[in-house]
Amino acid sequence: MALKLAGFTFKQSQKIIVKRSEDDKLQFISSLENVNSLGIQIALPLLNLKQMPLIKGERVYVLISLPSFSIEFNTRVKGFRKDNIQLVVLEFPTDYKRVQRRNSVRLKVLLDVEVALVPREAGQEPVYEKGQAVDISAGGMEVTTKLPVERDQTVLVKFVLELDRQRIYNFCIKSKVRRITPITPKTKRLGVEFLDMGISDSDKIFQYIFKKSTTSIN
Repeated sequence: MALKLAGFTFKQSQKIIVKRSEDDKLQFISSLENVNSLGIQIALPLLNLKQMPLIKGERVYVLISLPSFSIEFNTRVKGFRKDNIQLVVLEFPTDYKRVQRRNSVRLKVLLDVEVALVPREAGQEPVYEKGQAVDISAGGMEVTTKLPVERDQTVLVKFVLELDRQRIYNFCIKSKVRRITPITPKTKRLGVEFLDMGISDSDKIFQYIFKKSTTSIN
């Protein structure tokens, strides 16, 4: 069962952390059980098998940890309900923040890409060479290509990420060549670092990595 919250899609029983406040050291473990018009429904938070004492109207801090970042927000306890297990119902947050955990989480993937040198003259069209990505992170990727390129050169990398039929995203990212590994006399593997990555594009790549990672696990 897919649950949508804060623009992201989660699976039922997604692990979450509940605290009294953002700075509280005590972390109670719970799971995301349902998201509907009633609110955000979670399992009773536990710490060392002891329930977190909660009352209606009390404010709590929720952290949903993902492979490369976490979604965190303040909310309020709306109430409690029983649905096979005892549930705590939370209000929908008015705001949330994405906290990047690390940029180096990489997904092994075979993905068609196109690579081109950045034109030296204004108005000149880039000439793309077909290649293939072998992994991707929010900070860069490794691609195989026959394009003649040198280390520290700036290139353009085009690729498409498909989250589902309704969410297909096209990318064209200026990137720096950080390392080159020869494979054959003509083919090489480039390690490229994305430059000037916007938050929106970064989030889309994070979502792609998360979706593919959870799909492969299940």
